[in-house]
Amino acid sequence: MQLSTDTEQKILSVSDLNQAARDQLELGLGWVSVRGEISNLVMAQSGHVYFSLKDPGAQCRCVYFKRSHQSNISLTNGQQIVISGRVSLYTPRGDFQVIVSLIQDDGEGKLALAFERNKKSLQKAGLFDPESKKTFPTLPNHLGVITSPTGAALQDILSVLKQRFPSVPVRIYPCMVQGDTAAPTIIAALQAAQEENCCDGLIIARGGGSLEDLWPFNETDVAHAVFQCSIPIISGVGHETDTTICDLVADVRAATPSNAAELAVPNSQHWLERLARQQQALNQACLRHLQYCQQQLLTREKQLRSPQQRIQEQQQNLDHYQARLNASMRAILQQAKQQLEQRRQQINSLNPKRLLEKGYALVSDESGNAISSIKALAPEQTLCITLADGEARTRVESVESADAE
Repeated sequence: MQLSTDTEQKILSVSDLNQAARDQLELGLGWVSVRGEISNLVMAQSGHVYFSLKDPGAQCRCVYFKRSHQSNISLTNGQQIVISGRVSLYTPRGDFQVIVSLIQDDGEGKLALAFERNKKSLQKAGLFDPESKKTFPTLPNHLGVITSPTGAALQDILSVLKQRFPSVPVRIYPCMVQGDTAAPTIIAALQAAQEENCCDGLIIARGGGSLEDLWPFNETDVAHAVFQCSIPIISGVGHETDTTICDLVADVRAATPSNAAELAVPNSQHWLERLARQQQALNQACLRHLQYCQQQLLTREKQLRSPQQRIQEQQQNLDHYQARLNASMRAILQQAKQQLEQRRQQINSLNPKRLLEKGYALVSDESGNAISSIKALAPEQTLCITLADGEARTRVESVESADAE
């Protein structure tokens, strides 16, 4: 049987099929949380963990890569857990699997699901956006701490603040940090800090604990209160491995309450050392400037002369300029005389009488019109001849043109 061209185009390789199936699984299911019992647990030398998660009716393969491991959990066959991760397909073998990012004991399974649900909702609403974070002051004028007044977290914070910058005043806003009624007290403490308006930085903190212990800091109402607070907030809730929604919403996230105190104020010793270096640099700059001014003063003193000396110098300059002016005026006058003589000679050279003195004569008719051509003459015509020393009249006997030759 021969396949048609259309049929041939629809045939997939196994690799293409598995790749398409993986894409559909990851696109369709994406992130999931699943409850079940561990079986077939394998700890690979690479540090990755492979196991199956099963219930009475089915099972699925799971891979827990080393980079996602939690330091506070151990896994055994038969253990009831809740995993959160990404659904995928291991294409070389076509195995359906879940790539695990979070593992929790089944006792906290419901809270883990609620945590992920709240986290996803608040992230979509923009409460985690970096653009919304406020800048915590480099050195607060007044620092507020929202925590239990009897907890160890407060003592850790106060101890670190005293070591790093003891001069910063601290205002404590007490609240409950555990239990069903804790969230409203946290919100009330935030409101009190804003109403008093004496702090320009806040720390929200409590010690470590289970997910249930830390749950007040995962409540959506607390998250919105932290997000809407006008005062910059550092969140130091739990231990380093703990993550709460309050941490994600706050302007600065700290690993522990002590770390929150370290982030809230600078190290005063470093500031004092920096101030000492700046003071030394300022002293040296002032000394250099003073030496420069002294040198300038000595230079000015050498240049300073008495008023009489300056008057004499100015008088000498005046005499010098007067002499130069007189010389210039004589030179200008002599040049003008020479130019005048040249013009006079040029005018004299153009005077008709000078030509007449050389033997030339000016011929005109009886009306005084100058005769410049033989063509203007006629026999018996009376002409006036002007010479250098007088005039004479004559009559034309005949007219001969030079062209006639």
